[in-house]
Amino acid sequence: WLSDGESILVRRQSLVAAPGVYPGSELRLMVLHTSGGRGVMVPGTDRIPGLADPCPTPDGRTIYFSVRAGDGSVIQRYDRHTEQTLAISGGPGAAVRPTVSRDGRLLAFAKRIDADAALLVRDLTTGQERIVRTGLSRDLGEGGTDDPLLPGFAFTPDGRSVVLSMDGKIQRVDLGSGAASDIPFTARVQQVFTGRVQPTIRIDDGPVPLKMLRWMHATPDGSQLLFGAAGKIFRFDRAAGRVVPFADAAGLEYSPAISPDGTSVAFVRWRDAAGAH
Repeated sequence: WLSDGESILVRRQSLVAAPGVYPGSELRLMVLHTSGGRGVMVPGTDRIPGLADPCPTPDGRTIYFSVRAGDGSVIQRYDRHTEQTLAISGGPGAAVRPTVSRDGRLLAFAKRIDADAALLVRDLTTGQERIVRTGLSRDLGEGGTDDPLLPGFAFTPDGRSVVLSMDGKIQRVDLGSGAASDIPFTARVQQVFTGRVQPTIRIDDGPVPLKMLRWMHATPDGSQLLFGAAGKIFRFDRAAGRVVPFADAAGLEYSPAISPDGTSVAFVRWRDAAGAH
């Protein structure tokens, strides 16, 4: 909702693309009035690729959202008066789901830090950011922008906590200490259960017909071929017309390479306990 209480900010995605444009890639922000109508596009937002998770400030002038940037995403700020866009948070890791506090002073968002997802808060007056809590649900940064990259969250009325979805529950996270507490709830639902689909599939334990061969190399004299298939390396003797395992040891074997003189073979072996060598 925008500050007038009668308009809603939405993201519109065109499923019918113009010539030369990938379907679904045309995104824009629209302001829709509760009385109806086609809505009004927020100027310039149709030129921002990968726009997601829009959130307006309480006064309605500024809109925060996440956009694609390299392998991740960054938080940007759009000024509706000047139509200018400014990146405010980024760096390594995806930054998604910007959410403004009710007084417009704080901005909460999620960001990947190494392999963990964290909740951060930014003071919009000073620009200072700090980590509140780690262990959030992983975002959908590797996917598309058709859906929100992370479930939404909101500030409590006093601005001291954030309510979000984490560990399969609704939780309240205190912004001062980072402590999380469950918010218990019950819901009445209707669920249709159907019969379990359990087809019978027979797995043949006989010879396996190989359908994809990789890394094929011939010896310098052309008498033998080496190739990889089904996680192993095999040797084919052209004169005998026979295929035999090359090493036939525990683990998986990859990427054979024959030396120029044909006397040695380099390859990679993987064992779960020891790794690759």
